[in-house]
Amino acid sequence: MSANLDPKEIARDAGITIYDGDELNLISGQNILESGIATTYQLTRNGGRTITIEEDIPYAEKTISDASLATGQTNLRQVGELGRKNSVYRVNFVNGKEVSRELISSETVKNPVDRVTAVGMKKSVPPEWEACASYARAAGVSEADLHVALTLIYRESGCRFDATNAGSGAYGIPQALPGSKMASAGADWQTNPVTQIRWMIGYVTGRYGGWSQAWSFWQSRHWY
Repeated sequence: MSANLDPKEIARDAGITIYDGDELNLISGQNILESGIATTYQLTRNGGRTITIEEDIPYAEKTISDASLATGQTNLRQVGELGRKNSVYRVNFVNGKEVSRELISSETVKNPVDRVTAVGMKKSVPPEWEACASYARAAGVSEADLHVALTLIYRESGCRFDATNAGSGAYGIPQALPGSKMASAGADWQTNPVTQIRWMIGYVTGRYGGWSQAWSFWQSRHWY
């Protein structure tokens, strides 16, 4: 029994190997009363020494970071699909029996489609950090960087726009020295936390390459 309509596929379903050059012909004039609702094919071997097989090409598993998903959450963004290829093998026989195959060529019929899964990178923000988080988002801090940025901000100044170091005079949320450097981010640098954090983004990126690197530096030694 087979759901296939192609004679070669029917033969393969029956466990018969079909080599390139073999012929399958429908035998006509069957007595339906004797054979029932069955179709008979005659296989003629023509000394074929190659075989063409349609094979699957596995798809790759890829992950992407998504700062809108909480850490630990995943979301399937693209279903993977197998590709297909036609592979031609040279068949080796001993005493008329197949003993091995050697790949001669392979042609891709359909490219596989990667399976893509989004992995959450967003860390929860403590309730007491929410106000500062809103400033950081408005200044341009990404969700992926938000947690480490807030950690650094609170270590520096407690997210107080008027925080002043009594010894050095460093000022504001990023403890800029002098505080007037923040004027490059806006004329309201003395009172606007968003302006101060916007300046801080440029400072962190330019000097350290990013928030994570800046935090590592802060942990090893003081910011200035």
